[in-house]
Order: sequence, then C-alpha cells, then structure tokens
Amino acid sequence: MSTQPTKRAGQPGGKAQRAAKVQLVAWPTILFFVGLATVFFAERVLTSDTSQRIVDLLGVAVMIGMVMTLLGRRGSAQDSDERMS
Repeated sequence: MSTQPTKRAGQPGGKAQRAAKVQLVAWPTILFFVGLATVFFAERVLTSDTSQRIVDLLGVAVMIGMVMTLLGRRGSAQDSDERMS
C-alpha cells in the first residue's frame, strides 16, 4: 500500500496534494431513530397517560438534542465538504 499523496487532475506543474477526507459519523442518525422508537413505544405500548407523556418527552428531547449537536458540529466545521456531510 502506497503512502504517496495523490495528484489532483488539472493542477499545473503536477503538484501532489493530499485529498481531504470527510469523516462521516452515524451517531446522529442512530440517536434520531432511537428517539423515534421511544416515541412509538410510548404511543403504542404504554397505557398510562402520565407514563406516555414522560416517555414521549424523553424521545422528543433525544431528537432535539441530536439536531442541536448536529447543527453545532456543522457550524464548527472548517471545510465546506464537512459542513455538507
């Protein structure tokens, strides 16, 4: 396996540059679906109104927290490609 930097097409003089890697993370998607599953569980399985509301709020809080941290991560990104990922 070669550790040589890759050359970008169209670069004058053939300067070698290392291609930027965008790091994708799965935790925002996982947290979103955990929140959705929690809300579904509260609505379909629980029978007490109080317990439904508590578990619903927990699921919504997980989803809102996920969105806030995802937007914070995108806002602090240095590269435009990372902001879009």
